[in-house]
This record gives sequence, C-alpha cells and structure tokens, in this order.
Amino acid sequence: MAPQFTNEQRRFLVTEYERLKASGTYNFVTQVRQNFAAKYPEARVPEPISILRMVAKFQTHNTVSNINQDFCGRPVTVTGPDIQAEKYECKV
Repeated sequence: MAPQFTNEQRRFLVTEYERLKASGTYNFVTQVRQNFAAKYPEARVPEPISILRMVAKFQTHNTVSNINQDFCGRPVTVTGPDIQAEKYECKV
C-alpha cells in the first residue's frame, strides 16, 4: 500500500485545484499534478481521481485530514473500577 499524503500535501493539492479551476486553466488536474511533482519531488504524484476525492471531501467535511484515521480497528474496551471512575469523572 502506498504511503498516505501529509496534511500539507493534501492542502496544496486542494488549494492548487481550486486556484487553477477558478483561473480557467485548460486541463487543470494535469497541471495540479505537475505543480505537485515540482513542489514535492520525493512524494509520489497522486492519481487524478485521488485529487478529485480530496477536493470532494474538503467540500463535504471542510477538512483535508484523514477523518477515518482515528476510527480504524477494534474499539478499546475499558474495564476495572478505577478506570471506570476515571472514564466518567468530569474534568472541568
């Protein structure tokens, strides 16, 4: 599996997409990919569908972060009276 893009890289892709789309540049997704490769030569260049998905997620959730990252895997269960008390203690 390929490594994920950093938030900085995702931000660049979305802002560059919006900037080029607003300017009326022809074939702007290809231009976004070229600009990304120039700015981040060590990173893999994203596929056009990946860019479109990042933009759609930004428009829907108003974030470029990986919103599913913290919800992966089996949920952690809490047991024991000490831990239960800590879990429900109100910290103001």
